[in-house]
Amino acid sequence: MFFRSVKCTCKNTVMKESVRNFYLDNFDLMDPASALMISYKVDLSDNQFLHVGLFVSEEVADAFADKLGPIHRQVQEMGAKIEITKGNITHFKVAGGLTLDQLTGNRQV
Repeated sequence: MFFRSVKCTCKNTVMKESVRNFYLDNFDLMDPASALMISYKVDLSDNQFLHVGLFVSEEVADAFADKLGPIHRQVQEMGAKIEITKGNITHFKVAGGLTLDQLTGNRQV
């Protein structure tokens, strides 16, 4: 498995919410043919978030990143700082008791 992450530092909270929501709506498992296996976001601060995507291989991750290149450039032109990290994943585990509802946020108490 291979990961790519984008740390985005925006000018303000409004910009962060806008960019993060755009990524959510356009690049996160929206269709069955998506290259992403798993994707998640982490809010790092009021104006910064981390978007991590897991892929089956580096080649698949790079092909997906090629599609995002123009979007990243537009976000940078708006004044955001984009930092890309990538690499192989080792020792990836999921807790045995984890359910799909817990992963999707549909868990009911």
